[in-house]
Amino acid sequence: MKKHIDIRHDIRPGDTDAVIRLHQALYGNEFGFDDSFLDHVSEPFQQFAATCSPRNRLWIAEQAGEIVGCIAVVEHSPTVARLR
Repeated sequence: MKKHIDIRHDIRPGDTDAVIRLHQALYGNEFGFDDSFLDHVSEPFQQFAATCSPRNRLWIAEQAGEIVGCIAVVEHSPTVARLR
């Protein structure tokens, strides 16, 4: 049986911490990064989350109320964006 996944782009309380934890788990498992990776991700991501706009947007995937993934588009220049 397939489980339903909801996609949203509004950032709610606790979302930034959950997304940062997902980064830590993924990069820790895949590449062996330690907890110092959180320092690299945390501040820039929190700044991004505070300034979301149509050119800087985060999409969050939720399953049964739990964040299971995310993807972002980040403005790099007026004509270029990055998929993160």
